[in-house]
Amino acid sequence: MDKPVRKAVRTFVIQDNKVLAIKYSTEKNNGFYDIPGGKIENGETNFDASIRECLEETGIQIINQKYIGNLVIEYPEMIFDFDVIICKKFEGNPNNFDENESMWIEIEDLINQEKRFPCIDILKSEYKKYFKYGNFKIKFIVDKNHDILQKEIIDSDCGYVKMWNNWSKKRNGLPVYDDWLDDYNEVLDSNKDSEILDLGCGIGADTLYLIEKGYNVLSCDFSTEALNNIKNSIPKSKTMYLDMVDNFPFKDESFSLIIADLSLHYFDNETTIHIMNEIRRILKKNGILLSRVASINDFNFGAGIGEKLENNFYFEGDYTKRFFDQEDINKYFGIVGTLESFETSMIRNEKEYSKPKVVYQIKVKKI
Repeated sequence: MDKPVRKAVRTFVIQDNKVLAIKYSTEKNNGFYDIPGGKIENGETNFDASIRECLEETGIQIINQKYIGNLVIEYPEMIFDFDVIICKKFEGNPNNFDENESMWIEIEDLINQEKRFPCIDILKSEYKKYFKYGNFKIKFIVDKNHDILQKEIIDSDCGYVKMWNNWSKKRNGLPVYDDWLDDYNEVLDSNKDSEILDLGCGIGADTLYLIEKGYNVLSCDFSTEALNNIKNSIPKSKTMYLDMVDNFPFKDESFSLIIADLSLHYFDNETTIHIMNEIRRILKKNGILLSRVASINDFNFGAGIGEKLENNFYFEGDYTKRFFDQEDINKYFGIVGTLESFETSMIRNEKEYSKPKVVYQIKVKKI
């Protein structure tokens, strides 16, 4: 017999590492913490329900909201199918009501509450990238006491990997490279006997350049289609799956040279800082990072276009992208070490880069 399904919402209002939460005072759920939300009534959209429930349970008026994914919680007798909504703009302050009180609470404190409803668990660090990028469907199977028995990622598109896989499929075959690495022949020659990390390698343009010149390369990306293209198109290549939003799967000081070409300009502030710290960690002392990132003057490739999420960071409809100025270069790449950078343009003999792309070209030395 099929279990009944209740379609509902949960609205996550987050600011300064705190989240808006409610604590029930009803006899049935007394002392349990939850995220504001409830059933989507007939004739309501998920946004309508989010606004209504948040106002009824907290006194907070939602101004701006965004759907980021789906959380299914299956109890022994019933299934709750939650649309997960995040809110960045609101008015008012948390209030107390007959059935619950509402409050701002540190995320870690909420996660550590013994009496909490299972939807709170998607705030845990293991789900951070799903929560950040959206486009997910997660399922929890729980018991009657709200304890989680099983977790399953049904679907996700973290970092817009589906889009990148499709993009890589369209460009499969032997990649086309330009000659920007010719500027660093001395650096390359000093790493002739070392394994070079091609970080965010895409379909392998720089990998091909390096292998043709006799270098030993480890090509890493989170697009399986891109990695497959390298394995199928470039002899002597070696690939590894790596998602830069996670901790890198390498020991400290593993590489003396890392190349990150057009791969570091897709992330928000927090993630970019994380990536730079990981690059620094896995670089040997006096190791070198060579990189190119999009400039704020990269108008042929969407600079300044889309929904502005942070300074110089935009959602362009299919993915997010950061455009760097010199201050950004110093802020982020300075985490790795001392740097040299200049603004230039690049072009390749392929459709995707047939127009000049304005980039910063950067060399960083870990000290």
